[in-house]
Amino acid sequence: MNEMLERIGIPYTFQAFPTKSDDYTPPEPPFITYLIGDSSNFFADGAVYEKITNIMIELYTDRYSPETEAKVEMALRGEEIAWETEREWISSENMYQTVYSFQITEEEKEDEERE
Repeated sequence: MNEMLERIGIPYTFQAFPTKSDDYTPPEPPFITYLIGDSSNFFADGAVYEKITNIMIELYTDRYSPETEAKVEMALRGEEIAWETEREWISSENMYQTVYSFQITEEEKEDEERE
């Protein structure tokens, strides 16, 4: 995840940037936060067959910016990730939030490989 976000070239962090203090000032928009959500695992024969993790990348901009969104989408395409998008104006922050939601799937190892 970090490698993909690094290639976008926009400041990013997991969950939230620290709040402003004497020693730290959060980045100005655009910036990205990402969240690792709940699982949506696929079960078979009483066990997890595929581990499915829900992930959200949140892009914050101070104006609508198709060019900035295109950078995120190009990175997702490069990783062959299918995503859904939601966009919202956050009036209290004077920012747009564009959320890219997707799932990462890992096939669980066979029983003999687990030992």
